[in-house]
Amino acid sequence: MDRRAPPAARAQRIAARRAPALAHIPRTGDAGGIADARITPIVLCGGAGAGLWPLSRAGRPAPFAAIEGGTTPLAATLRRLAGDGFAPPVLVTGAASRVLAAEEAAASGVDPAAILLEPEGRGTAPAILAAAVRAAERDPAALLLASPSDPAIPDAAGFRAAVRAAVPAARAGRIVAFGVAPERADAAIDLPAHLHRAAHRIVVAGVAEVTAGEEARALAPGGSLLVPAGAALRLANPGEEDAVLIAVRTCARLGEDDVVR
Repeated sequence: MDRRAPPAARAQRIAARRAPALAHIPRTGDAGGIADARITPIVLCGGAGAGLWPLSRAGRPAPFAAIEGGTTPLAATLRRLAGDGFAPPVLVTGAASRVLAAEEAAASGVDPAAILLEPEGRGTAPAILAAAVRAAERDPAALLLASPSDPAIPDAAGFRAAVRAAVPAARAGRIVAFGVAPERADAAIDLPAHLHRAAHRIVVAGVAEVTAGEEARALAPGGSLLVPAGAALRLANPGEEDAVLIAVRTCARLGEDDVVR
């Protein structure tokens, strides 16, 4: 993540990579469920605290970091996923963030159906699965909207309208993903750090500016930079030609918990 960009701008970039998704848990023999069933939001609000650094920390991950107007991303998400058509949400967060999650929900006027605690972060898929199992216990025919808590979606009403329009497809058994339309091309990309993976980034064509942690270097074809384990990576193209790179990775092990989100 680009630490030189304002937190709000970084939240916009996060939104492009983490989009909400709508899915249906079918009841055995269910041909579609009741038409007026509400949508149960699954709100993921954990993290390692690096997403909106320096506002976020290990003890206060990005969903709980106050940005524009003092509003946290989690509060904005909870308000966006409340109202007509939405059931109380299921929150998934780290054990250390239990009090923060409860406080943000109360301040937003939201009474969660449950707050599930992760003893250790294991990534998005296990968190959604745990929340889906909990939601299915309450309603085997539930419509679930899995959402991160840190995307910037200014048009809340438009988002809710898009969710309502996706309900028929979700009830037909499809998983519906919501994307964010790009407003401009960007010559840089921020990649997350890996706890157990190091990589050599080698430029094949063009010129690339590679930043690994605090070290930044402009590389011509044939140039390379070692990205050590634990270092965040930023790739930028300062030239007019396409930059082509390859990555040669070494690691002790692979796993979803390797990624610092």
